[in-house]
Amino acid sequence: MPSRYIVDAVGLDPEQIRVTTVRWAEIGRDIDTLREPLEEAPVEHVVFALERGDEVRAVFVKAGRRVDGGRVRIKARSRWDIELARRSQGRTLRDLPRLAPR
Repeated sequence: MPSRYIVDAVGLDPEQIRVTTVRWAEIGRDIDTLREPLEEAPVEHVVFALERGDEVRAVFVKAGRRVDGGRVRIKARSRWDIELARRSQGRTLRDLPRLAPR
């Protein structure tokens, strides 16, 4: 059975174009049930999870609650970049909170 993950923050490259890091965690049945604490990881971890067939979703915080922001996919022309499969209420991954540069 595929695993399910959420991404709630991203780090971008110096040009602010490509996602380079994420804060993510494996979840249970819903986006509020974390199976492990959120942790920062290189975007490659998300790419590998997607290639394995796992589901990765973005989550935004609205009124103090997590809101499903949609499915994450590998960007079509970039092996190591990710994007939302469809914009959620006009939002993109770049609208998530930003991680401090490493």
